[in-house]
Amino acid sequence: MEKKIKNKKLLVIVAIIVIAVIAVLVFKSYGSSGGSVTTGGGVFSSIKDAIAKSLSLKCEYDTGSGKTIAYVKGGNIRIEGAWQEQKNYAAVIKDNKLYSWDSEKKEGIIMPLEVKEGEQTIAEGFVSGLETQKNYCKVAVFSDNVFDPPADIKFQDLGDLQNLMVPNTAE
Repeated sequence: MEKKIKNKKLLVIVAIIVIAVIAVLVFKSYGSSGGSVTTGGGVFSSIKDAIAKSLSLKCEYDTGSGKTIAYVKGGNIRIEGAWQEQKNYAAVIKDNKLYSWDSEKKEGIIMPLEVKEGEQTIAEGFVSGLETQKNYCKVAVFSDNVFDPPADIKFQDLGDLQNLMVPNTAE
């Protein structure tokens, strides 16, 4: 039983490291300029400003490893593209969870997004990364189902593993 718990702890740690590395790669800045972005559907000075104005954005840019497409609508974010060896990577932030998967391998993880006061959330980290690419974002119309994780992906829920690792203090 102890070995099983250690393996699950290791899986959680590896998953968090992978997510952090991917976030850095996805949002590596390739030179953006400041100022407002004007599109046919509205004017926004930042990604946060666009979210506050309830604008739906589609951002298309090159990370150096491949083309990246990001969708932002309300509190939801979707990013898809190719980075390093991961050629079919995608992630969705929706309902206080991060869904991350490889479309070719048909595998992914679900990670609950805990909000701790004074700390930047993963969603805020994604938004901050998109700020460097805001000049590649345009107001767009797209369906809300773009934020639905695909049904054909086998997801490992890290929230379940995390619950196994937290000792029950009620006993």
